[in-house]
Amino acid sequence: MNESRWEPLEFKCIVKPKEIKETSDSGKIYLAAQTIDTDKYKQEEGELIAIGSKAFCDWPVKPEVGDTVTFDRYAGSLKNLDGQDYRFLNDTEIVAREIT
Repeated sequence: MNESRWEPLEFKCIVKPKEIKETSDSGKIYLAAQTIDTDKYKQEEGELIAIGSKAFCDWPVKPEVGDTVTFDRYAGSLKNLDGQDYRFLNDTEIVAREIT
């Protein structure tokens, strides 16, 4: 997906969730497809890809595009666009950003 061609409206944000591992940490056990699909809905962290024009307007600290953010487990809508999963969230569903 060409991320620049999507512009969230108003208070919405687009987050690209972190990739789901298809093997265990040891790399020896492959996870079932159903487990991977379930884990997609449980993701809580990702990269902020786009921010709507009114998002974070009254926040003292504003996340920026490219920041790693944390959001509520089942927040927003999970959409698959051009083979990549994205989470469409309201700005209030983002609960923290990673400080680097």
